[in-house]
Amino acid sequence: MKSKVNIFRINFRLRGWTAILFIGMMVVRPPVIHAEADYNIQVALNVAARKLEGQALLTWRNPSNRPVNRLCFHLYMNAFRNNQTYLLKRLGPRFYERYGPFTPERAGFVEFTHVVTAKGQLVDVRYDDDGTIAWLDLPESIPPGGQLQLQYSFETKLPVLILRTGYVGDFYMVGQWFPKIARMERGRWHCEPFYPFSEFYADFGTYFVSIQVPVRFVVGASGRLLDEHLQGEWKISRFIAERVHDFAWTAYPDYRLFEQEWRGHRIRIFYPPGHGSGARRIGETVQHALGWFAQHIGEYPYSVLTVVEPPIQGFRAGGMEYPTLIVTGFGLNWPKWLRMTDILAAHEFSHQYWYGVVATDETHHAWMDEGLATYSEIRLLDHRLGLGATRVPVLGTWGGYEELFQGRSMAYFKFDRPDQPSRAFQSFSSYVANTFVKPALVLRSLERIVGTKAMDRFLKRYYEAYRFRHPGPRDFFRLAEAVLGTRARRFLETYLLQPGVPDYLVRRVRCHPAERFVGYRDYAEERRFKEAEQPPRRYHCRVELRRYGGPPWPIPVRMTLTSGDTYQFVWKSKRPWFEWARDDLVAPLDRVEIDPSWTFLLDPNRANNGWVRRTPVQLRGAKYRLWMWLTQIYLSLLGLG
Repeated sequence: MKSKVNIFRINFRLRGWTAILFIGMMVVRPPVIHAEADYNIQVALNVAARKLEGQALLTWRNPSNRPVNRLCFHLYMNAFRNNQTYLLKRLGPRFYERYGPFTPERAGFVEFTHVVTAKGQLVDVRYDDDGTIAWLDLPESIPPGGQLQLQYSFETKLPVLILRTGYVGDFYMVGQWFPKIARMERGRWHCEPFYPFSEFYADFGTYFVSIQVPVRFVVGASGRLLDEHLQGEWKISRFIAERVHDFAWTAYPDYRLFEQEWRGHRIRIFYPPGHGSGARRIGETVQHALGWFAQHIGEYPYSVLTVVEPPIQGFRAGGMEYPTLIVTGFGLNWPKWLRMTDILAAHEFSHQYWYGVVATDETHHAWMDEGLATYSEIRLLDHRLGLGATRVPVLGTWGGYEELFQGRSMAYFKFDRPDQPSRAFQSFSSYVANTFVKPALVLRSLERIVGTKAMDRFLKRYYEAYRFRHPGPRDFFRLAEAVLGTRARRFLETYLLQPGVPDYLVRRVRCHPAERFVGYRDYAEERRFKEAEQPPRRYHCRVELRRYGGPPWPIPVRMTLTSGDTYQFVWKSKRPWFEWARDDLVAPLDRVEIDPSWTFLLDPNRANNGWVRRTPVQLRGAKYRLWMWLTQIYLSLLGLG
């Protein structure tokens, strides 16, 4: 790949307050904790130009056992620099055109303007072709375990609000806004361009951030607010976030602030005017989530959580997570029976654990965050609202949370496996289905197999073992085997490392009265033609079961006679068909059920899992099909947000 070389040999010019702030970086230092990357950043919002002007002091520690002579930085905002970046080219021209023409005002970028070491040595910067990666060639190598301090200034042009970052009107959601050093693992840089569907991965550290905005703006951010003061027509807010791997902030003149405490944790909810009831509803969900996670997983390790409900014009910022900050809602007061507010708050809070504290690699193993967050969301809502809370309140229709996910996503399970780089998925729908939905259903099925208490024990051990670390799939599977056994590990690996799910179905059921014997008996001289006496009434039944797709898993089957007698077994065979036959039944079959307790939630078509004697063949499965149609309508309505 040919890289564009941009070597900075310019004078470092700072003006007025920016010079004072940059010097202040060397004076005001955050508390020191063990981490690989600490940031001290001063940034100012230029509202007229939609730009950020910032300076940063980065302290980075070499975690490898070899010298490092170059650094890799992520510049995610450059994905909106032109329409030929990896991100926008894959998404297609129509994606961006929905938000308006690609103009200088609507595009975005981020660039280094000056980089020096602590010794004052200039550092060369090379951008890759995409612009979302930059390599910094160091004048001196950093020894194993050694430390580097790097001072750099940068300029960020915010794009029109797209993919949860940017501006619209006076609303700003500022994410992935500064040059951020990549993570080094096993002596190699984990440094990829900003591909479609990918999210983010970085080192833990302490962020000391000073944000300067016009005085009319209200600012919310990651971490804890240290102080806020006015300086002429500017407002300066200083924040500190410890043991985090990113920092995001928002600014909007009309924010209202609702604050509450829960067991020493400060919850700060920023919301638009007229949405106080929605903010209180979000607060109730977040408080319940804090309690549920503390009981089942582990304590929330931060003293503060910031929750942002964007205004209606900023709805594209909704549904996103950052360390100690989540963005919920779409600025709408949903009816109480429509659980969108609760769903978003529960899901985004769950990310605080599986993305924020247990910092998995979302560029290659997104299911480890999204799948666990979706599973936790299901558990949270079932616990808080009851098992029937997600049912559509129309005509008394039925269904639960698992069905809500199944009907929308299972068609994509056959395309991709969950454990693969985010950029490799066939489509965004396949990415969502296989990183959010399928892993959540896998975990929910495993919970039904091993029991809820055992599942909680496993997830608590996982959280305790890998908090403030970066576990991978092998770590997850090994711990599952240690806590839940080999069968649990095999189940997880079967459906998370391979594409497809099996569709079990009842193919054919035949029952008729057993016939009395008529014909020859015995042989030679003893051969006689006889008709047996009428025996006690018995029935002969034959059942054919099928499995389409795979990979298979042992599945329970139950046969129920009209007399109430039952026959149960587990279909373990890997063959795609199975035949069950008996000719001595005291009554005909009344019902055939595959997975009667609904333990295996990955079956894509529950409508064909059963046979009922009294149901006309035309109506078999109609109940499930009706529910699927209604949930499709329901989810489509939710998607309008």
